[in-house]
Amino acid sequence: MNNMNLSDTEIEILLFGKWRFNTNWEKISIEFKDNMTYEQTRIQTFLLSKPSEFVTGNKFTGVWHVNDRRLCLIVKTVPKSFFNLRFRFGRYDS
Repeated sequence: MNNMNLSDTEIEILLFGKWRFNTNWEKISIEFKDNMTYEQTRIQTFLLSKPSEFVTGNKFTGVWHVNDRRLCLIVKTVPKSFFNLRFRFGRYDS
């Protein structure tokens, strides 16, 4: 196998588009957009894991970049779920 020396920009160009990964327990799809954002969806396929998907959610979004030939994903929004709600404590000033 050849040792390819691709630049970070060349790797970014190769990543544009939608990628799908399937395992025995879940289906994962990640779409890398040209504005350097991404959207990741995880769908549980194992029946006993399905309730956890409803509790934790399944869609993540964020920004991405390549640094030293490594893909870096920075999560900006997490799925809407009970565990990800933000509660405000104290008084509300109108």
